Amino acid sequence: MPRTHIVLHALFPLSQAAFIGVQLYYALRTRDLPYTIVLVCCSPMCAGIDVLLVKHLIAADQRDKEHDRLRLLELQAEAQRRRMQDFDDASTHLRDEYHDFLNKLDDLDRTLRAGAAHGQMDRDIRDASALLGPYMPRLCSNLVADALLAMKMQEAHHKGIRFDCKAHVDQQTPLSDVELCAVFANMCDNALHACEALRAAGDNSATDLWIRVDARIDAHHCLVSVTNPYLRAPETRPHAECAHPDLREHGWGCSILESIAARHGGVFISAPRRGRWAARFSC
Repeated sequence: MPRTHIVLHALFPLSQAAFIGVQLYYALRTRDLPYTIVLVCCSPMCAGIDVLLVKHLIAADQRDKEHDRLRLLELQAEAQRRRMQDFDDASTHLRDEYHDFLNKLDDLDRTLRAGAAHGQMDRDIRDASALLGPYMPRLCSNLVADALLAMKMQEAHHKGIRFDCKAHVDQQTPLSDVELCAVFANMCDNALHACEALRAAGDNSATDLWIRVDARIDAHHCLVSVTNPYLRAPETRPHAECAHPDLREHGWGCSILESIAARHGGVFISAPRRGRWAARFSC
C-alpha cells in the first residue's frame, strides 16, 4: 500500500486516540469519576471499530488495485487484438502482392522469350520489384510490449506525431505482464499528452512533434527511456500530472511507475534534460 494511503488511514484512529487521551487526562485531573468510567468503557469500543474500519479501507484499496489491474489487462488484450489484426491484414496483402509478383515474372519471362528491348526489360523488372511492399516487422519479441508499442505508434501516427521506437524486449523479463503494460502505457501516454499540449498551446516547436522510445529488457535487467519535447511554462508542464487517463482516479501514473521500480530495486526519473523531457525507468 502506498505510504500516503497508510498515513490517511491512520489519521482517524490516531486523532480519536489523542482526543480520548486528552479527555481522560482532564477527567482524572478533575477527579470526575463518572466521566472517567465512560471514557474507559468507550476506548475499547472505539479501538474495535477502528480495527474494522482499517480492515475495510485495506479491502477497498485492494479492490481498487484489482480494478486497475483489470483495466490494464483489458488494455493489453485490446493492444494484442489490434496487433493480430494488423498482422492478418499484412499477411493477406502480402499474399496478394506475391501472386501479382508471380504473374509479373511470367510476363517478364514471355518478354524475354519475345526478345524485348533493353528499356522495356528495365521497366518490367522495376514494376515487378515494386509489387513487393515492405513487410510489417514486429517491434520486439515480447508479445505484450510489441502489441502495446504498436498501438501507441498507431495512436501517435493518427495524431501527426513521429514515433521512433527501438525495443529489445525478451519474453523473459523481471516484470510481470501487467507491470510491463503499466510501464509502457503510462510512459507513452505521458509523452503523447506532452506533444498534444505543445500543439494546443501553439508553441513554435509544435510543427515537429516526436516521441522516442528506447527499451532494453531481458530476464535480469530493465531499462526504458522515453523522450519528447514539452511545454516549458512551469504552470503547464504536461508531466506535472503523470497518469493514464483511464486510471487517473486510482492514482496510476508516476506514483505507480515509482512503486513498480522500487518493488524491483530500481528507480523512475522524469525531468527536463537538454531542452527535452526525459523519463527513465530502470530496475
